[in-house]
Amino acid sequence: GTVPFSVNHRVTLTNLLSGTPHYARRIAGRIGVFLGGGSSFNPWRTGFTNVQPGSFYFIQFPVTFPAAPSVLGNNTFILDAMDVTPTPYNQPPYPPSGMTCQKVNVVLANAP
Repeated sequence: GTVPFSVNHRVTLTNLLSGTPHYARRIAGRIGVFLGGGSSFNPWRTGFTNVQPGSFYFIQFPVTFPAAPSVLGNNTFILDAMDVTPTPYNQPPYPPSGMTCQKVNVVLANAP
C-alpha cells in the first residue's frame, strides 16, 4: 500500500488433535516485526491460550502504517506458535508438547 494505510492481520491457532481420546492443548504464540527501515520489535506481541481438541483460537487486529520513512519497504511479520502443554499433560499417555509452526507475512509500504 501507499502510506498511510492500514492492514488487518488474522491469526488462527489450531489444536490438530481431533480424534479419540480428546486432549486440550496449550498453544503459545509470538509475533516479531521487522520494519522496512531496519528497526525490529521481537517479540512485538506474545501470549498463550488453551485450545480444545479439533478447535481453534482466532484473533484479528489492525496495523496502521504511518507516512514515515521507517516503514517504507518490506515490513515482515513472523508468527511462531508452539504447543507448550505442561506436565503431566505432555507425558504418556498424552501426546508430547513441542510441535511448532511458523508463518511469515510481508507488507510492502510505498512512499506517496
